[in-house]
Amino acid sequence: MNIKYARPFFSGIKQFFGGKSPYDSGHRSRAGLLLTLVLVPVLLGVMACLPVPVGNPDKSRIDPAMSGVWIGQIDGDATIIVLDPYDKRTWLMTLIGLDTGQDEQPEKEAQTEANEPETETSLLQLLDPDRGNQIKIENIGIYKTWLTKIKGVSFMTWESKDLAETLPEMVPEFWWVFRVRRSGDDILYLDQFDLSVDGLDKVKTRKEAEKIIRRHLDDPEFFDEDPFMKLHRVPESDYKTVSQLLGDFGFHE
Repeated sequence: MNIKYARPFFSGIKQFFGGKSPYDSGHRSRAGLLLTLVLVPVLLGVMACLPVPVGNPDKSRIDPAMSGVWIGQIDGDATIIVLDPYDKRTWLMTLIGLDTGQDEQPEKEAQTEANEPETETSLLQLLDPDRGNQIKIENIGIYKTWLTKIKGVSFMTWESKDLAETLPEMVPEFWWVFRVRRSGDDILYLDQFDLSVDGLDKVKTRKEAEKIIRRHLDDPEFFDEDPFMKLHRVPESDYKTVSQLLGDFGFHE
C-alpha cells in the first residue's frame, strides 16, 4: 500500500482523535465528548478480551504492510478497520460497524451464508462507488493498536481510547488480543484463543499472560478453529466511499 497516497484520508481521523495530548485541541475534546454520547462499542459482548494487555507498545514496531483500510465481519456484521500509523510503534485504529440494511433482505442473506466466496466478494462491493449501495455507519470504536511476537507468532492488542480513558487516572478495563495471520498482501486473519486456559482470563500482569500464551502456542485446541475476523484489504480507489461514510456520520474537519 502506498501510505503517502492514503495520508489525506488517514490525517482526518488522526487530526480528529490522535493528538498526543488530550488538551492540545478543543476540537478533539468536543469530538471525544460526542463519542461518549453516541457511539456504541463495536465489540460489546465479544469475549476475546483480557484483563491485561499483551506486549509493550513502547517497544513494539508496526508492520507497514498492514497499514491501510480493511473490511471483514464481526458476528456477521460488515466492519471496516482503518490501521493508521500513529508512530513507528503503534497504530491509531478506527473500527467502523456498518449498517448494510441486509436485515430487510433475509433471502439474499441466506443465499450469502450458503456461498462464502460470494460473501467475501460482496463485502468489497459494498464500498464500490459505482454500485450505489445504501450503507451507513452504525457505530465506531477508536483503539490504540500494536503488535507483539511470542515465540515468533504475531499477536495484535487493541486498547480502547474513548474519552474517559484519555484521563491520567483512567485505564481500560480490558484489552482485545488476537493472533495475526497473513495470507498474501490482501488477507489478514485475527484468531481468538481459549481465555479459560490456566486462568488466562484472570491474570494480573502482562508477563503472566504472555507466559501462559507461550506455554500453549503449540496446543491445537488453544486457538479457535474459525477466525474472529477475516479481513480483506480495501483498494485505495474505494477510500473515497469510506471518507464519505465518515463525513455523513459527522467526521468533519
